[in-house]
Amino acid sequence: MRPDIGREFLETVLLVNYRPDFEKIRNNQVLIYTGAATASVKKRRFYAENAQIIAAELACEEILFPGHHFSFFHFAEQCADVICSTFVTNILSGQSIKQGS
Repeated sequence: MRPDIGREFLETVLLVNYRPDFEKIRNNQVLIYTGAATASVKKRRFYAENAQIIAAELACEEILFPGHHFSFFHFAEQCADVICSTFVTNILSGQSIKQGS
């Protein structure tokens, strides 16, 4: 048995059972996005599904990135383009605060 298995189990339990304080996030009145990679969404990875659930809960925009979970590393320029175009689109449309409005 690995010596760090207990710590890894505890971290997993904390991660799986964590629930953001959605009311507090809404009351902060800041523009929020969630994001997931298209391949992760297609394969129904839990972290991509979490992004969709949080976007629905907060009524915020979900950004879809090219590739898989680590594409920000492999396709950094394309991911940066997605982020920049999302911000520019929202700034030009006058959208600065989405939550709590």
